[in-house]
Amino acid sequence: MSAVAYYPGCALKSIDLAYDVSSVAVCRELGLSLEEIRGYNCCGIGELKSDGDVAYVLPTRILALAEGQNLGEVMAPCSVCYGELARAQSVLAQDAARRGRVNGMLQAAGERPYTREVKVRHLLEYLYREAGPEKVAAQVRQPLKGLRVAPYYGCLYTRPGWFTQAGRDPALDNPERPHFMADLLDAAGATVVDHPNQVSCCGGRNVVQDEEGTALLDYRILSGAKEEGAQVLALICPKCSGALDINQTKAIARHGEGARLPVVYLTQLLGLAFGLGRGQLRLGDMESGAAALLQASGFRS
Repeated sequence: MSAVAYYPGCALKSIDLAYDVSSVAVCRELGLSLEEIRGYNCCGIGELKSDGDVAYVLPTRILALAEGQNLGEVMAPCSVCYGELARAQSVLAQDAARRGRVNGMLQAAGERPYTREVKVRHLLEYLYREAGPEKVAAQVRQPLKGLRVAPYYGCLYTRPGWFTQAGRDPALDNPERPHFMADLLDAAGATVVDHPNQVSCCGGRNVVQDEEGTALLDYRILSGAKEEGAQVLALICPKCSGALDINQTKAIARHGEGARLPVVYLTQLLGLAFGLGRGQLRLGDMESGAAALLQASGFRS
């Protein structure tokens, strides 16, 4: 297949480098070609509440940069970035007048305009549609046998449906009962653990503003998965990692040991199943004990 424009956003090149490295490695192992967008900027999530057209300038510039590299699809591993890009793409496709005004702002700043529709894809959907369980299973060298994994999709992977198109496009995941991650984990040999809060909000965008509320949300997610027998929680968003992995100690301090559960990225687990090393996948970057758990479970490379 042709290359897809890879948009790592802000976090994947800094505090969530493990997600970037493991995502690129897994795509490479599956024969999926990524071309990182050159000169990209923040997706603009901080401007979400800005008035009018200015809220669309930053994500639209990213879409325009992808066009400039002759790439018709943009793939984002971060659910927040995915949502911002999908929102801009959807709104500007339907509102030519707004697209013209946003392009006017870009051109006034010396940037290229956004002239056509660029498809926006989440990493999970990209892996599932372009590789799928069959290719994942064929690539497995070290099955995740005996590892009980709870998939956590978060609230933004399929929502809102009016711009993610989940629930409207049959090629996309189910918005209320997603299964793409579970299917890929099953193909990698893991025991998938169903749990009640797979699409609940983790409070990742409010870890600074509302520590108490975020800790409660995280406790519910982590303890719910743990009660169902999960050994590890797999996720697909750096904001979710910030809440469930980095800030897990706060949930434990406020609500007890029920919140103690190792957290990893889906791509780290897939990479491990593909025979990539724990160090190569930066499992030690995860703060909730994933590296120790996986070593104890027999994944020692």
